[in-house]
Amino acid sequence: MIRVISYKEVHAKEIFYNGMNIGCPPSKEEYLLFASTLNVPGQSFTAIDEEGRIICSAGIFDLWKGVGEAWLLGSKFLNEKGISLTRLLAKRFQIIIKTKKYQRIQCVVSNEWKSSQKFVELLGFKNEGLMCKYGPDGLDYIRYAIIIGN
Repeated sequence: MIRVISYKEVHAKEIFYNGMNIGCPPSKEEYLLFASTLNVPGQSFTAIDEEGRIICSAGIFDLWKGVGEAWLLGSKFLNEKGISLTRLLAKRFQIIIKTKKYQRIQCVVSNEWKSSQKFVELLGFKNEGLMCKYGPDGLDYIRYAIIIGN
């Protein structure tokens, strides 16, 4: 059984130092700075497994009224949880969407991360197109979005 707790910056540090799901950020400093901005009460959370291991931290932060950016920091244990984690994330995102009255949430996924593309599609995100040289790593990314109310 996966349990959910409020996200804390220390969770991102634990994910970083204990092993991330896919690759490593190009800059430790940039990753830790980004992680420090994600603690939004009621909109960010951490999933922990039965053994007390962090599976992932995730959430949605406001870009502007009605629009949010979804994020996920996955640990090396992420792929062990499959469909149960996918359901949990979808449910949590829906709660945040309803509470915040979002009309759109969006995210980006590296064009090279095929399994992550499949994962966000399972969460209900639709591919909106390729963004060339978008990432801090100089790679191409795909913009995904969920449009609410269409």
